[in-house]
Amino acid sequence: MKKNSVPTKTPRRKVGIAINERSSSGLAPRAVELLSETLRKVNATGVAILLVEQDVMNALELANRAYVIDHGRVTKSGPAAGLASDPAICEAYMGLS
Repeated sequence: MKKNSVPTKTPRRKVGIAINERSSSGLAPRAVELLSETLRKVNATGVAILLVEQDVMNALELANRAYVIDHGRVTKSGPAAGLASDPAICEAYMGLS
């Protein structure tokens, strides 16, 4: 009778999520840069990050995908790069026209 082979090593995949709310609020610019670098490094390891941030530019620079929430409702969503170039987002949240 033939025995079934069993792998000696099981592949392990890092799964996780980090939640960071209003991370840059009240921080010095250099501290915001350091925090952003840290979030990028954590994300690069495969950990998903749910970032709740009022600094729209910072959030869109860090995100792959973004959701704009206004008065509790999602008003826009999509790839962060697309939202960063959306004229309505630029005007409403970044003061650009």
